[in-house]
Amino acid sequence: MLAGQTPAEDYAQLCAEAPAKLVQLNAAESDKRQLDYLLTGSLADFPQQAIRSGGYVLHTLEAALWCLLRHNTYAEPVLAAVNLGDDTDTTGAVAGGLAGLYYGEAAIPEEWRSTLARRVDIEDLCARMAAVVSA
Repeated sequence: MLAGQTPAEDYAQLCAEAPAKLVQLNAAESDKRQLDYLLTGSLADFPQQAIRSGGYVLHTLEAALWCLLRHNTYAEPVLAAVNLGDDTDTTGAVAGGLAGLYYGEAAIPEEWRSTLARRVDIEDLCARMAAVVSA
């Protein structure tokens, strides 16, 4: 998304490229089945009732991607992720991180940014991380 692709384009690319890379992993069969489920290319079409948002890392990824693929602003996928229930803080954080990559900081509602605890520290950390990444 940092390269300018939409979430749908990035998801399609992930579905096309990841299976070959996953063959190299020595993952448990249950993890492989979950990854196959995520990489069908049609995650956005799944009904909400089919989305799992518990603490298992692949369920968190499933829910966050599903929310991002189905909504069109920064706030919408974050709120949708939290409203799925279960592990709401983790799913909301992952969905927010992915949405932030695509929509950018300016798209985060001002009322969310203005009430953020330790905002100055977080912004400093982000600036330092961005400097390392761009170097």
